[in-house]
Amino acid sequence: MIFNKLFDTGKTGPKVVFFGAIHGNEYCGSLAIKKIIGDLESSSLNLIYGSVLFVPICNQEAQSKNVRFIDEDLNRIFRKTDTPKSHEEVLANELTTFIDQSDILLDIHSMQAEGPVNIFVDFPTIENRKFAKALGAPYAILGWPELYTNKGQGLVSYDTTAYTNKVGKIGILIECGQHSDPKAVDVAYDAIIRTLADFNVISDIGNKSVVNIDMKEITMTDLFIKNAEGDHFVSEWKHLDKVSVGQVIAERETGEKILANYDCVMVLPKLKGLVGREWFYLGKILGFL
Repeated sequence: MIFNKLFDTGKTGPKVVFFGAIHGNEYCGSLAIKKIIGDLESSSLNLIYGSVLFVPICNQEAQSKNVRFIDEDLNRIFRKTDTPKSHEEVLANELTTFIDQSDILLDIHSMQAEGPVNIFVDFPTIENRKFAKALGAPYAILGWPELYTNKGQGLVSYDTTAYTNKVGKIGILIECGQHSDPKAVDVAYDAIIRTLADFNVISDIGNKSVVNIDMKEITMTDLFIKNAEGDHFVSEWKHLDKVSVGQVIAERETGEKILANYDCVMVLPKLKGLVGREWFYLGKILGFL
Protein backbone atom coordinates (compact mmCIF):
# COMPACT_ATOMS: atom_id res chain seq x y z
CA MET A 1 0.00 0.00 0.00
CA ILE A 2 1.31 3.45 -0.95
CA PHE A 3 1.63 5.81 2.00
CA ASN A 4 -0.73 8.77 1.78
CA LYS A 5 -2.00 11.45 4.13
CA LEU A 6 -5.47 13.01 3.93
CA PHE A 7 -6.50 16.32 5.49
CA ASP A 8 -10.26 16.89 5.28
CA THR A 9 -11.99 20.01 6.59
CA GLY A 10 -15.42 18.41 6.37
CA LYS A 11 -16.54 21.48 4.43
CA THR A 12 -17.61 21.38 0.82
CA GLY A 13 -14.75 22.37 -1.47
CA PRO A 14 -12.10 21.15 -3.90
CA LYS A 15 -10.43 17.80 -3.41
CA VAL A 16 -6.75 18.25 -4.28
CA VAL A 17 -4.11 15.54 -4.61
CA PHE A 18 -0.34 16.02 -4.77
CA PHE A 19 2.07 13.40 -6.12
CA GLY A 20 5.78 13.26 -5.33
CA ALA A 21 8.39 10.82 -6.68
CA ILE A 22 6.48 9.30 -9.55
CA HIS A 23 10.12 8.81 -10.56
CA GLY A 24 12.17 7.43 -7.67
CA ASN A 25 15.24 9.62 -8.20
CA GLU A 26 13.25 12.87 -8.05
CA TYR A 27 13.15 14.00 -4.42
CA CYS A 28 11.91 17.59 -4.41
CA GLY A 29 8.22 16.68 -4.39
CA SER A 30 8.65 14.18 -1.57
CA LEU A 31 10.54 16.64 0.62
CA ALA A 32 8.16 19.54 -0.05
CA ILE A 33 5.09 17.40 0.61
CA LYS A 34 6.54 16.15 3.89
CA LYS A 35 7.19 19.76 4.91
CA ILE A 36 3.60 20.77 4.11
CA ILE A 37 2.27 17.78 6.05
CA GLY A 38 4.32 18.98 9.04
CA ASP A 39 2.90 22.49 8.66
CA LEU A 40 -0.66 21.18 8.67
CA GLU A 41 -0.08 18.84 11.61
CA SER A 42 1.42 21.70 13.64
CA SER A 43 -1.40 24.07 12.59
CA SER A 44 1.09 26.58 11.22
CA LEU A 45 -0.94 26.13 8.03
CA ASN A 46 -4.69 25.56 8.06
CA LEU A 47 -7.19 24.46 5.44
CA ILE A 48 -10.50 26.29 5.23
CA TYR A 49 -12.44 24.28 2.63
CA GLY A 50 -12.33 20.93 0.90
CA SER A 51 -9.67 18.28 1.37
CA VAL A 52 -6.07 17.59 0.42
CA LEU A 53 -4.48 14.20 -0.20
CA PHE A 54 -0.69 13.97 -0.15
CA VAL A 55 1.27 11.11 -1.71
CA PRO A 56 4.91 12.02 -0.95
CA ILE A 57 6.54 8.95 -2.55
CA CYS A 58 4.63 7.29 -5.37
CA ASN A 59 7.41 4.81 -6.15
CA GLN A 60 8.97 3.92 -2.79
CA GLU A 61 11.06 0.99 -4.05
CA ALA A 62 12.58 3.07 -6.84
CA GLN A 63 13.36 5.89 -4.42
CA SER A 64 15.02 3.49 -1.98
CA LYS A 65 17.37 2.51 -4.84
CA ASN A 66 17.70 6.07 -6.19
CA VAL A 67 16.53 5.00 -9.64
CA ARG A 68 13.87 6.39 -11.96
CA PHE A 69 11.84 3.17 -11.97
CA ILE A 70 12.06 -0.55 -11.19
CA ASP A 71 10.57 -2.30 -14.24
CA GLU A 72 9.24 0.49 -16.44
CA ASP A 73 8.62 4.22 -16.38
CA LEU A 74 5.53 4.81 -14.23
CA ASN A 75 4.78 8.04 -16.08
CA ARG A 76 4.51 6.20 -19.39
CA ILE A 77 2.11 3.44 -18.27
CA PHE A 78 -0.10 5.35 -15.84
CA ARG A 79 -3.50 3.66 -16.18
CA LYS A 80 -5.54 0.85 -14.71
CA THR A 81 -4.48 -2.67 -15.68
CA ASP A 82 -6.62 -5.78 -15.08
CA THR A 83 -3.63 -8.07 -14.67
CA PRO A 84 -0.61 -5.94 -13.71
CA LYS A 85 2.70 -7.60 -14.57
CA SER A 86 5.26 -4.96 -13.56
CA HIS A 87 5.99 -3.18 -10.30
CA GLU A 88 4.87 0.12 -11.84
CA GLU A 89 1.60 -1.31 -13.17
CA VAL A 90 0.72 -2.36 -9.61
CA LEU A 91 1.49 1.18 -8.40
CA ALA A 92 -0.55 2.75 -11.21
CA ASN A 93 -3.62 0.74 -10.22
CA GLU A 94 -3.49 2.24 -6.72
CA LEU A 95 -2.45 5.76 -7.72
CA THR A 96 -5.24 6.11 -10.28
CA THR A 97 -7.78 5.59 -7.50
CA PHE A 98 -6.37 8.66 -5.71
CA ILE A 99 -7.09 10.73 -8.82
CA ASP A 100 -10.55 9.17 -9.14
CA GLN A 101 -11.34 10.45 -5.64
CA SER A 102 -10.02 13.97 -6.31
CA ASP A 103 -10.80 17.01 -8.46
CA ILE A 104 -7.31 18.44 -9.00
CA LEU A 105 -3.83 16.93 -9.40
CA LEU A 106 -0.41 18.55 -9.15
CA ASP A 107 2.31 16.07 -10.14
CA ILE A 108 5.73 17.29 -8.91
CA HIS A 109 8.95 16.41 -10.78
CA SER A 110 12.59 17.42 -11.27
CA MET A 111 15.04 17.06 -14.17
CA GLN A 112 18.43 15.53 -14.98
CA ALA A 113 19.72 18.73 -16.58
CA GLU A 114 19.84 22.21 -15.12
CA GLY A 115 17.26 24.67 -16.38
CA PRO A 116 14.31 26.89 -15.52
CA VAL A 117 11.10 25.81 -13.87
CA ASN A 118 8.27 24.95 -16.23
CA ILE A 119 4.76 23.53 -16.26
CA PHE A 120 3.65 20.77 -18.62
CA VAL A 121 0.13 21.60 -19.77
CA ASP A 122 -0.57 18.51 -21.84
CA PHE A 123 -4.29 19.23 -22.02
CA PRO A 124 -4.68 23.03 -22.30
CA THR A 125 -8.24 23.41 -21.07
CA ILE A 126 -9.30 26.75 -19.62
CA GLU A 127 -9.03 25.25 -16.12
CA ASN A 128 -5.56 23.80 -16.68
CA ARG A 129 -4.28 27.04 -18.21
CA LYS A 130 -5.56 29.04 -15.24
CA PHE A 131 -4.01 26.55 -12.82
CA ALA A 132 -0.64 26.71 -14.62
CA LYS A 133 -0.52 30.49 -14.54
CA ALA A 134 -1.16 30.54 -10.80
CA LEU A 135 2.04 28.62 -10.05
CA GLY A 136 4.36 31.44 -11.08
CA ALA A 137 6.59 29.46 -13.48
CA PRO A 138 7.97 31.35 -16.50
CA TYR A 139 7.34 28.62 -19.09
CA ALA A 140 4.49 26.34 -20.11
CA ILE A 141 5.22 23.38 -22.40
CA LEU A 142 2.45 22.01 -24.58
CA GLY A 143 2.16 19.29 -27.19
CA TRP A 144 3.49 16.25 -25.28
CA PRO A 145 0.61 13.88 -26.20
CA GLU A 146 0.63 15.00 -29.85
CA LEU A 147 4.39 14.50 -30.09
CA TYR A 148 4.17 10.89 -28.92
CA THR A 149 1.18 10.22 -31.17
CA ASN A 150 2.82 11.66 -34.29
CA LYS A 151 6.56 11.19 -33.71
CA GLY A 152 6.86 8.67 -30.88
CA GLN A 153 8.89 6.20 -32.96
CA GLY A 154 7.24 3.29 -31.20
CA LEU A 155 7.38 4.84 -27.74
CA VAL A 156 4.12 5.63 -25.97
CA SER A 157 3.39 8.00 -23.11
CA TYR A 158 0.38 7.54 -20.89
CA ASP A 159 1.10 9.72 -17.89
CA THR A 160 -0.61 11.13 -14.81
CA THR A 161 -2.12 14.10 -16.62
CA ALA A 162 -3.39 11.89 -19.45
CA TYR A 163 -5.27 9.79 -16.92
CA THR A 164 -6.47 12.91 -15.10
CA ASN A 165 -7.82 14.33 -18.35
CA LYS A 166 -9.47 11.01 -19.27
CA VAL A 167 -11.50 10.97 -16.05
CA GLY A 168 -12.47 14.63 -16.38
CA LYS A 169 -10.27 16.18 -13.70
CA ILE A 170 -7.89 19.16 -13.62
CA GLY A 171 -4.24 18.20 -13.73
CA ILE A 172 -0.80 19.55 -14.61
CA LEU A 173 2.84 18.60 -14.01
CA ILE A 174 5.58 20.91 -12.73
CA GLU A 175 9.33 20.50 -13.32
CA CYS A 176 10.93 22.20 -10.31
CA GLY A 177 14.58 22.21 -11.37
CA GLN A 178 17.56 19.89 -11.44
CA HIS A 179 17.38 16.73 -9.27
CA SER A 180 20.10 17.72 -6.80
CA ASP A 181 19.35 21.45 -6.64
CA PRO A 182 18.07 22.27 -3.12
CA LYS A 183 16.11 25.17 -4.60
CA ALA A 184 13.87 22.62 -6.35
CA VAL A 185 12.38 21.74 -2.95
CA ASP A 186 11.52 25.41 -2.37
CA VAL A 187 9.93 25.61 -5.82
CA ALA A 188 7.87 22.50 -5.09
CA TYR A 189 6.76 23.83 -1.70
CA ASP A 190 5.79 27.16 -3.25
CA ALA A 191 3.83 25.36 -5.99
CA ILE A 192 1.86 23.41 -3.39
CA ILE A 193 1.02 26.57 -1.44
CA ARG A 194 0.01 28.41 -4.62
CA THR A 195 -2.19 25.48 -5.67
CA LEU A 196 -4.01 25.46 -2.34
CA ALA A 197 -4.49 29.23 -2.46
CA ASP A 198 -5.62 29.28 -6.10
CA PHE A 199 -8.37 26.78 -5.36
CA ASN A 200 -9.28 28.58 -2.11
CA VAL A 201 -8.36 25.65 0.11
CA ILE A 202 -6.22 28.03 2.18
CA SER A 203 -6.58 31.80 2.48
CA ASP A 204 -3.30 33.28 3.68
CA ILE A 205 -0.05 32.72 1.77
CA GLY A 206 1.90 35.52 3.40
CA ASN A 207 3.77 37.79 1.02
CA LYS A 208 3.15 35.58 -2.03
CA SER A 209 0.49 36.60 -4.52
CA VAL A 210 -1.39 34.21 -6.75
CA VAL A 211 -1.74 35.95 -10.08
CA ASN A 212 -2.27 34.78 -13.60
CA ILE A 213 1.13 35.66 -15.06
CA ASP A 214 2.06 35.67 -18.72
CA MET A 215 3.95 32.43 -19.32
CA LYS A 216 5.97 31.80 -22.45
CA GLU A 217 4.41 28.93 -24.35
CA ILE A 218 6.65 26.25 -25.85
CA THR A 219 5.25 23.66 -28.23
CA MET A 220 7.14 20.38 -28.48
CA THR A 221 8.20 19.54 -32.02
CA ASP A 222 10.64 16.60 -32.04
CA LEU A 223 11.70 13.60 -29.97
CA PHE A 224 15.10 11.89 -30.21
CA ILE A 225 15.84 8.39 -28.92
CA LYS A 226 19.26 7.27 -27.73
CA ASN A 227 20.19 4.43 -30.08
CA ALA A 228 23.56 3.38 -28.64
CA GLU A 229 25.85 3.98 -25.67
CA GLY A 230 28.16 5.96 -27.94
CA ASP A 231 25.52 8.53 -28.79
CA HIS A 232 26.58 11.75 -27.09
CA PHE A 233 25.85 15.47 -26.85
CA VAL A 234 28.42 17.89 -28.25
CA SER A 235 27.66 20.30 -25.39
CA GLU A 236 26.34 19.92 -21.87
CA TRP A 237 22.90 21.19 -22.77
CA LYS A 238 20.57 22.72 -20.22
CA HIS A 239 16.80 22.49 -20.29
CA LEU A 240 15.36 25.23 -22.54
CA ASP A 241 18.73 26.30 -23.94
CA LYS A 242 18.30 28.06 -27.29
CA VAL A 243 19.42 26.10 -30.35
CA SER A 244 20.02 27.84 -33.70
CA VAL A 245 19.14 26.40 -37.09
CA GLY A 246 22.10 24.38 -38.39
CA GLN A 247 23.68 24.02 -34.97
CA VAL A 248 25.08 20.58 -34.10
CA ILE A 249 23.26 19.19 -31.07
CA ALA A 250 24.64 15.69 -30.72
CA GLU A 251 26.50 12.93 -32.52
CA ARG A 252 25.50 9.29 -32.95
CA GLU A 253 27.89 6.44 -32.25
CA THR A 254 27.94 5.95 -36.05
CA GLY A 255 29.35 9.45 -36.51
CA GLU A 256 26.07 10.91 -37.77
CA LYS A 257 25.57 14.46 -36.53
CA ILE A 258 22.19 15.62 -35.29
CA LEU A 259 21.57 19.22 -36.37
CA ALA A 260 18.73 21.61 -35.63
CA ASN A 261 16.56 22.10 -38.71
CA TYR A 262 15.02 25.26 -37.26
CA ASP A 263 15.51 27.73 -34.42
CA CYS A 264 14.30 25.96 -31.30
CA VAL A 265 14.92 25.18 -27.63
CA MET A 266 16.30 22.06 -25.99
CA VAL A 267 13.73 20.26 -23.81
CA LEU A 268 14.65 17.83 -21.02
CA PRO A 269 18.06 16.62 -22.25
CA LYS A 270 19.02 13.40 -20.51
CA LEU A 271 22.77 13.56 -20.04
CA LYS A 272 22.69 9.98 -18.73
CA GLY A 273 19.99 8.69 -21.05
CA LEU A 274 19.13 5.02 -21.42
CA VAL A 275 19.59 3.27 -24.76
CA GLY A 276 16.24 2.77 -26.47
CA ARG A 277 14.55 5.52 -24.47
CA GLU A 278 13.95 9.26 -24.80
CA TRP A 279 17.22 11.21 -25.07
CA PHE A 280 16.04 14.77 -25.68
CA TYR A 281 13.26 16.82 -27.20
CA LEU A 282 13.08 20.04 -29.18
CA GLY A 283 10.42 22.73 -29.01
CA LYS A 284 9.49 26.15 -30.34
CA ILE A 285 8.59 29.24 -28.33
CA LEU A 286 5.35 30.42 -29.94
CA GLY A 287 4.02 33.15 -27.67
CA PHE A 288 2.26 33.33 -24.34
CA LEU A 289 -0.06 30.87 -22.63
